[in-house]
Formats: sequence, C-alpha cells, structure tokens
Amino acid sequence: AEVVELVAKENSKITKAPVKELKLPSDLTIGGLIRDGHGMIVTGNTHIQANDHVVIFCLDTALHKIEKLFN
Repeated sequence: AEVVELVAKENSKITKAPVKELKLPSDLTIGGLIRDGHGMIVTGNTHIQANDHVVIFCLDTALHKIEKLFN
C-alpha cells in the first residue's frame, strides 16, 4: 500500500464534481485534505478544489490512475 499527497490542479478531473460523483477506482481511498492550512475529512459531498492538498491511500497499481485525476 502507498500513501500519497497530491495537490489538485486547476481544471483537473478531481475538481469537477463532489467525490461521490467522481467514480473513483476501488483501489484508492481519499483520507483527507488540507485547504488553506486547515485539515478536513473528506466525505462523498466534499468538492475538492484547486490547490487542495489531498492525502490518498492506495495500492501501488493505482498510482497512474491517481495522477490522471490530479493533472
């Protein structure tokens, strides 16, 4: 398993809809995010914004999928 912290870029797929509507792969879990210096728990209703630092738990096989969501 891997733990990855990524910054959401402007207009990346991860910023297009609330988490529950993104159809995320089953081999990753969003653990939380940091927005403007404040940690937040991510729920299905959370809408990730550009420049959010997102912590993801995943299998190493999911790393390429995650990169596509954030770029």
